[in-house]
Amino acid sequence: MNGVHLYGIILLLSIFYSKSSCAQQNGLGNAIFNMQQDTIDENRRPKPYDTLLDNHQQQKKESNSIKKKDQDYDFYNRLFYDFYATATAFSYHNDTEQKKQEANNLHFYYNLTLNNDFKTKYFKIQTRFFNELGYRKYFDSIGVKNEDILRLNNSLHIPTKHKKIKITSSVNIKTQLHKGYRYTMDRKADTLIETLYTDYNSPGYSIYSLGMSYKLWKYARAEIGLAAGKTTRIKNQELFDTRNKEILYGVERGKKREVAYGIHALFNAPVMPIRKNIYWENTTKIFCDRKDLRFIERYEFEISNAFHFVFLDHLRFTWRFGANYDQSVSKQVYLRNQYSIGFYLSNKIR
Repeated sequence: MNGVHLYGIILLLSIFYSKSSCAQQNGLGNAIFNMQQDTIDENRRPKPYDTLLDNHQQQKKESNSIKKKDQDYDFYNRLFYDFYATATAFSYHNDTEQKKQEANNLHFYYNLTLNNDFKTKYFKIQTRFFNELGYRKYFDSIGVKNEDILRLNNSLHIPTKHKKIKITSSVNIKTQLHKGYRYTMDRKADTLIETLYTDYNSPGYSIYSLGMSYKLWKYARAEIGLAAGKTTRIKNQELFDTRNKEILYGVERGKKREVAYGIHALFNAPVMPIRKNIYWENTTKIFCDRKDLRFIERYEFEISNAFHFVFLDHLRFTWRFGANYDQSVSKQVYLRNQYSIGFYLSNKIR
């Protein structure tokens, strides 16, 4: 009996010891496993230099992906447009002195710019369009057109082995859209005499050119046309009578056009940033008749230059400068400065 009790006691102690030992071993195993897991997690955590490297590799992959996607397209088209308009009216009542200084009038002005680039792997077509009109109407008298300009430049570019040089064919058109009048005072009758001075395509200029162009920087180019022709049009023959002239802008009375052959040069830079919130654009054209290549004073040119200053998110100040010289019109260079400030809901220039 004593032996049985002793055996039972030993059995209970062995069972208790075995459970206690297993518990300790399991606890140690869990501790070791947790330490190993912490080490693995720490090794998996990205280091700063690893993060930078991964970001760089990811950006490179995305860039390559974008390039591949662009190459998949057969063509692309980029359009930029800009429009500005303003209207101002002045009306004075019971103020004789002020009315003498400025008669009651309404002034309206707008300008529209469109730039479009259409490109395929075989050719590129660039279109530049600019139109502006300024008109002042005196309520009790005449209406005066301040500005009326329409310019359209179209060019076709075919790539060559040189990345920046292209074979170029272009058409440049310049005219106005509305009739223009000049006024003289008839002192005897004390009235104004109205004379028709210009009209649509009267005069109108078209320059056709075949040559080469050189890309200077993004969207800007210089072009030289060694085979070029210039057509001057007088569509409204009434101008010869109203202005009492036999020759107008190099076109003789009875003819509607005059064609000259020579060389043509063009510099075109659409709107582009040059400083923070400062943008610049320029178009310069030069033409010379082949018979007058030796005489610098017979080279015709037209310069249109503009600076845009963007401030306060929605305000823009613009300075436009123009210079024009054509010996068939005047021996002097015509200069023009225009300043405007306006509010734009979307004041983004690209």
